[in-house]
Amino acid sequence: MLRDDRIARTSRERDEVKVGPQLERYLFVRDHLDPSFKSYTYQQMHGVIEQFLVRHQAELEELVREREAQLHGKKKPREDLLVAMMAQERSEYEKYGLTIPNLAASKVVEALRTWDGNPNAMELIKTVLVRPPKKASAAAASASSSTTAPSPQDALQAKIAELTGMTVE
Repeated sequence: MLRDDRIARTSRERDEVKVGPQLERYLFVRDHLDPSFKSYTYQQMHGVIEQFLVRHQAELEELVREREAQLHGKKKPREDLLVAMMAQERSEYEKYGLTIPNLAASKVVEALRTWDGNPNAMELIKTVLVRPPKKASAAAASASSSTTAPSPQDALQAKIAELTGMTVE
């Protein structure tokens, strides 16, 4: 019996670490689906991810307000945890992207709506890695927005700015 208890406990702990964050992400996406959409565009998926990344912002602001209202308010551990978690999730999204259910497929959206939250059924929901949209450099954007044909020197500077992310003065 002790061995069975130990195996069950280690299995639960492993699932909390491995499946927990992914399950939380899936549940958030499921709960924030718009009933009028059959599928989402990638821009709309970025919007869902942005909502996911700031989901703890209200709680964090409340903790800060409570601390500032007190005369000698001390920072609560929950505040540090929320700041660290939000920074880690934002960093992960900006560096690698986030894996979320593929909302571009209508079958996946429908399956997500009917999903009961069972972690064992998460493997049945197809996913996609969503990376943040690339930001165009300022020089490349200004070069493409001009209506006149750029001079060869301007075109060279724009190309250098596009490749390196730096402008040539």
